Amino acid sequence: GGGGEGGARGGEEKKQEEAETRKRPKWEFKVTWSDYLLGLADTTGEMMRLATTFAGEGDVKSPMEILDTMQRLYAALIPVDIRHREWKKKMDTFKASLQKVERLCYKLHIKGQEYPPHILKHLLAAGDSGDAGGGGGSRQKHGGDKEAD
Repeated sequence: GGGGEGGARGGEEKKQEEAETRKRPKWEFKVTWSDYLLGLADTTGEMMRLATTFAGEGDVKSPMEILDTMQRLYAALIPVDIRHREWKKKMDTFKASLQKVERLCYKLHIKGQEYPPHILKHLLAAGDSGDAGGGGGSRQKHGGDKEAD
C-alpha cells in the first residue's frame, strides 16, 4: 500500500518549509514611540473608509465594530502628548474621521429601524450612506457642491 508514502511526503514538505523559514531574512528596524503613535493615528482614515465601504455593501454590524474600536483608540490617545509638531494635526484628523463614522452609524441605526435589511442594503449601495449626516439634507456651497464636514 501507499499509506506510508503520504506520511513521508508530509515530513519532506515540513522539512522544506522549515528550511525556507530559516533562509528568510529577519527584518529589524527601530521605530520611535512618536512615529508609532503618529502611524497609529493615521490608520483612522482607513478605518473610516472601511466603515463606509461596509455600509455601502449593506453591512451594518462592521461599521459599528469599527466605531467601537475608533472610540476606544481615541480615548486612549487623547491624553497622550508626544510633543511632535504633527500630533495635534493627526488628532484633529482622527477626531473628524471618528465623527464621520459616528454619523454614519447613527444613520445606519435610524435607517435600520425604518427599512428591512434587504431594502436598507439597496439604499446604502445607492450612495445613501454618503456623509451620514443627521437627516437635515445636504448643505450647499456656491456652485452646488456639497459642503464637507
